[in-house]
Amino acid sequence: MDEVLPADADITPERLAQFINIAESGWIEEQLKAYEAFRKAYSPEGIWSHRPPEMSPLIPLIYWSSREPYIPTNEAPVGYWIGEPKSILGRLFAELMDFHDYWTGLPYERGLKNLRYCLRSPMRFASFEHELRTAATYKMRTPYEVEPCFLDARSNRGQPDIVLRKEGQHFNVQCKVMDPSASSTMPYELFQYLSGRLGRVCQDYNVHSILSVSLKGGCAKTVSKRDVEVIIGRVRKALDRGITTIDSLEFSKGEFTCTHRLGAIPLSERSTHLLTMFTGDYLFREVRNLPSLLQSEGLTSICQVSGVRIPPFENYVYPNAVEAAESAPKSNPLIICIHLYPPMDVHGLATNKITHDKLNADFHKFFDKNRHVCLVLVSSYAQQAFWAGGNKQTIATPAWEIESQHWQGERPDYYPYGVNY
Repeated sequence: MDEVLPADADITPERLAQFINIAESGWIEEQLKAYEAFRKAYSPEGIWSHRPPEMSPLIPLIYWSSREPYIPTNEAPVGYWIGEPKSILGRLFAELMDFHDYWTGLPYERGLKNLRYCLRSPMRFASFEHELRTAATYKMRTPYEVEPCFLDARSNRGQPDIVLRKEGQHFNVQCKVMDPSASSTMPYELFQYLSGRLGRVCQDYNVHSILSVSLKGGCAKTVSKRDVEVIIGRVRKALDRGITTIDSLEFSKGEFTCTHRLGAIPLSERSTHLLTMFTGDYLFREVRNLPSLLQSEGLTSICQVSGVRIPPFENYVYPNAVEAAESAPKSNPLIICIHLYPPMDVHGLATNKITHDKLNADFHKFFDKNRHVCLVLVSSYAQQAFWAGGNKQTIATPAWEIESQHWQGERPDYYPYGVNY
């Protein structure tokens, strides 16, 4: 029988050992060594989830959860995760155990092999986490029996990710994770990597710093990890030469221009910003409080990138819903769950009249053409960390439910208390 665990429980040493065995202990040990070496060389202190983009987001979770003694890391992270490592890993383990009987019951260890692939691959991880959380949430919040088809890579071909059943009612659920920056000149993951590297420079040299990267118009070449190394290398060389003046470094390389400022950062920026993400022409903006270590030392690291053209919110959510509706079988009513990563303020977009009216008008036509779709749910992690008392950091998961005007009758309620706008 599937083990039912509280979704918000910190992972215990016994469950951590179980999780490591699921992911394969030899691979985990190798990755932890690589992550520790990376952190010592390149990551800022106090920012726990910074990692190279080619590494699975799982590794920082296991690294910090396995350290003894464990010290809760409340600081706002630079990377995939927001929150406490042990709490996040405990939730992920609980969701895996929700469907333990399903994936262990597949022949030829097919379920275990698929799990390992999903946990190891940075490209697959976000989609897998969204599918797993969606299935676990439906199991926890609704009376429906949940079949997590996504856990069986073979049977999932041409099938929905999840099937919900109750007393003759069947619903298909199709999950999609969207990164609007993925095809842009600088994807979000690479930006996070650059931001963390800059934070480490500030700590190593004990300086305030603003790095501005301007991408040239019409740029077709994607900024690479090698380009990031060039940028950080130039900044370090300037600091090694003792340059400490404003506008101390400016250079162009191919498709981008960099300006690095040191010293007199405006007080408003110094007091409230660790990072400024995707400002100006970028879709995302993230402003978080300084971690205690940086705050106590009075250091500020601000990284700004401009020049990437990302389509408006309504112009990429709608096409992805169309794609999901076309790829899923039409045998049962369909629920489409779209999760946006990097974090976006879905609540703010849903309550913005222009965006709300435009997207609702598009989906009115969408539901006319796709009568088998009863609901589209758009969600994301909150842009900012919220403090819930007791010095514990949590995240909000805003969502936007868009229900078909043609749907009549009961359907599974992912958010029992309602989040319709």
